[in-house]
Amino acid sequence: MEKNVWQELEKRKALKALVFDSIDERLKNLIARIDLKSIGGKEVCVIVFNHPLALQEWKREEKQTLEKMRALYKQRGLKDIVVFSKVLSKVSFKPTLSEVEEQKEQTYKERATGEFKIKATDESLKACFESIKELIKHNRLKERECKN
Repeated sequence: MEKNVWQELEKRKALKALVFDSIDERLKNLIARIDLKSIGGKEVCVIVFNHPLALQEWKREEKQTLEKMRALYKQRGLKDIVVFSKVLSKVSFKPTLSEVEEQKEQTYKERATGEFKIKATDESLKACFESIKELIKHNRLKERECKN
């Protein structure tokens, strides 16, 4: 068991070094983590970015970066240490409080008076218009209270 843990640690260390040495400097700080996962019986390298723009930049430069990774993989002889068949990229982004805009209730001056005749014969439609009428009257009353 202990041997497997150290082998797994060595794999992840080699994979991280491979990715960091292949990737553009701008993206290095935007990597949240690098995982080695087994998907469908094959090992896959998963690069997780901490911002959507980093993922977009990765996709733009993916071809060149993968070519660098292949060259470094062969040069370093990593075939005996870590083997993966694919590189996936995704985002794990949670906006900070400063990035989250508070949803403010839109307020506007009520222009309707709520005084209109309801000519609908369908009872459910008539009830809907009645609730609109009451809502308008309630909003006008609220506006008057705010002015005082």
